Amino acid sequence: MRHAIVYGSASGPVALAMGWWLGGLGWALAFYLATLAGQRVAARVFSREIMRVMDFPLEVTPGQVTRGFLARLPLRLLWIGTLLLVAAGWVDPLPMGIGALVAGTLYVLALTHWLVAVGYLRGAPSALHDSVHALADEAGVRLDGVYVMDESLANAVALPFAASVAVTRGALRALDGPQLQAVMAHEIEHLTESAPLRISRLTPLYGKLGLAALAGYLTRDPALHDVMTVFVPLVVVALLLRAGLAVYWRRSEDRSDDAGFEHDESTYASALLCIHHYNLAQVHHATDGGHRALRERVAALKDEPGFVPTRSHSRAPEALTMISLLVAWAGLLVVRALIE
Repeated sequence: MRHAIVYGSASGPVALAMGWWLGGLGWALAFYLATLAGQRVAARVFSREIMRVMDFPLEVTPGQVTRGFLARLPLRLLWIGTLLLVAAGWVDPLPMGIGALVAGTLYVLALTHWLVAVGYLRGAPSALHDSVHALADEAGVRLDGVYVMDESLANAVALPFAASVAVTRGALRALDGPQLQAVMAHEIEHLTESAPLRISRLTPLYGKLGLAALAGYLTRDPALHDVMTVFVPLVVVALLLRAGLAVYWRRSEDRSDDAGFEHDESTYASALLCIHHYNLAQVHHATDGGHRALRERVAALKDEPGFVPTRSHSRAPEALTMISLLVAWAGLLVVRALIE
């Protein structure tokens, strides 16, 4: 499901650029709204699948949806504004792209404060707060905050620029106390990352903002030579850079996994299994963020029965997301053809 979310997020700039190229601002907004609708359909179907397989409600409330929307709103406005301002010719792509990168960096630095302000992050219960701080003290790591993230999927994240960690409501539901402690040991290790490593994790954000500025530029004069001489080489360079950074990130994830296993080997392995099962995630599939596939992460325990699942969940959520987006876009293209 994680990759399905990534696909849906990356489709936004594509939808805006395609709509603008086909007919200006009105069609750009129409394609973007169609994209949001397609994502919503895919998310609802996936939620029902989780409830069917796991046999419990996800309890996604309107308030949670609103808080999730507000948490992502600044970045959405930033890249939408970047693309549209450049496409309209009001701002040149280079200064707009540089300004967007600066604004994106400031947002990341203030991210924790913003997420707390909109209610997406809340202080952890006292028992969890104290136990995680004890883990950090034992590891000799500075820890300023422990939060609960208002997300239904099971996950935990480090917020290195704020020296904090967060766990989702889904993880609190999926994991028992010892498993949660082992996962927190993994996240606390991330707080020891070097400054260059932390900065490198911002490259997907920078790439998305750069893509928005470039897409806006190409919509001014979408000639084939522009696409071939500007867009394609930059995409190739970005993919090569991404591949190199993935190796860099994977080493960091391996160190954090080592911290989880050192805390309690069998408990950490079982926690990983619970998270993957709860999220209906694939055990064979690595993530873009540097995590290895689940089977690789627990390979050291392959001789102990029960740790490695015998089957993987399907990739239906990812396929469903892409199908929903393509259907939405195809519908708008048909409407445009009929109007003309």
